[in-house]
Amino acid sequence: MQTIESIIRNLLSENVSIWGIANMENTPSHPYPELKRAIVFGLALNREVIRNLDSGPHQAYIDECNMANEKLTSIGMELEKKLQQMDYRAISMTASTSDINEKKLEAEFPHKTTATKSGLGWVGKCDLLVTKEFGSALRLNTVFTDAHLKAGNPMEKSLCGTCSNCIDNCPVNAPTGKQWDPSVHRDEIIDIQRCYGECQRASKKINFDHPLCGRCIIACPWTQKYVCEV
Repeated sequence: MQTIESIIRNLLSENVSIWGIANMENTPSHPYPELKRAIVFGLALNREVIRNLDSGPHQAYIDECNMANEKLTSIGMELEKKLQQMDYRAISMTASTSDINEKKLEAEFPHKTTATKSGLGWVGKCDLLVTKEFGSALRLNTVFTDAHLKAGNPMEKSLCGTCSNCIDNCPVNAPTGKQWDPSVHRDEIIDIQRCYGECQRASKKINFDHPLCGRCIIACPWTQKYVCEV
């Protein structure tokens, strides 16, 4: 009989680029505090699509993000179902950013929280998750559960060091340069109003109705390492 660990491993290793498990105890923003574990997983975006983000978003980038979002949401629903069939509680989020609170300009619960808590990466100076494997060129989803799974070691500090690429390449100087750690609030890292305004302008140029930019993604050396791999 398969264990819950082997079921999760088999499903995710065959369908996603990266995944981990986070211990969510004592997480203030946790929407389901009775569910103590989070399974977070991501899909790396196409290298060629990301290479062409230097001058801002384009249709291929939108299509790639939409495709990744749909696949991650589908995987989340499948994982939720498998956990429930084994009598565990499980709630899948979605990979879409449509749940953003337009007053606070933040998601109900950011996937990067589960990603840093599982050890997949850290939050960069542009306020995006950064991973050693893919930089910021990936989309994420999360499934919360009460299954007692072994969690990864959380990231406790940024690995950005003195790098300022995302700051230098931001058209509106939204990143403040503040280095992330789990105690640092988002507003210390980035001027989210400036960032959002630029995302709106960039999307308007290509007649897309959802704010997005992407320049800080390709500016990151960790993303560059990924897109330049042969």
